[in-house]
Amino acid sequence: MTYPISTIDGMTSFAAAKFKAAGIRTTEALLEAAKTAKGRKALAAKTNFTEQQLLEWANIADCMRVPGMGKARAELLRASGVTTVREL
Repeated sequence: MTYPISTIDGMTSFAAAKFKAAGIRTTEALLEAAKTAKGRKALAAKTNFTEQQLLEWANIADCMRVPGMGKARAELLRASGVTTVREL
């Protein structure tokens, strides 16, 4: 399932606007753009976010893809220390 980029936990409206200016409007588009280190580096150059911050947001977006997870449960997992789907 894909969500608007602005629904990611910790994503400010300023950050969402920067992503939209770079052509990233959904969580799926973020995952596609940030799936490799090279992709994160290119996206970091476009948005001026750090590669680490991009990876964090991509991990949250990845958790949100799990059926039945959604934004609320992804936030709970993150708060409990689970940062990637692999850690589930």
